Amino acid sequence: MYRIVIVFLSFLFLIPQGLRAAAQLTQAYMSKQAPDMNSCSAPPATTFSTTYHAAYLVFAVSGVNVNDVIEADFYAVGRPYGAVPWEPETQAGSYCYSVELDIAGTTVATLPGTWTVNILNNGSQIGQPVTFTIGGSSTTCSYSLSSSSASVA
Repeated sequence: MYRIVIVFLSFLFLIPQGLRAAAQLTQAYMSKQAPDMNSCSAPPATTFSTTYHAAYLVFAVSGVNVNDVIEADFYAVGRPYGAVPWEPETQAGSYCYSVELDIAGTTVATLPGTWTVNILNNGSQIGQPVTFTIGGSSTTCSYSLSSSSASVA
């Protein structure tokens, strides 16, 4: 009888682990403005100039379990740039996440090209990577020449 109780209790502790929902990335994109966290939305963008103040990663994850750690790993032109982990979740559910990537006046502005963000749950990638481009300055330059004058704007 004693062995049966041990086996039965062991079985009860294993069931919740097997029935845990897997976290799923339901949306992920970059934006030029901070998102509305209530609706988890902001206008999407894929290109940012090196003089733009910031880019925002916005993403939603469903099926998050207690103690899950969500993380966003940034890659600049194929090389690791930095990771942003959130604190372990204290309640299961669906969540909206956002992180600001400062551009102008930072190292980011010196790394133009295609960037990638991988979103992880407990160290495993979920969903497809988010890609965006940091390009040259958005400042436009114009000039005019004539036989009697020259101007630069």
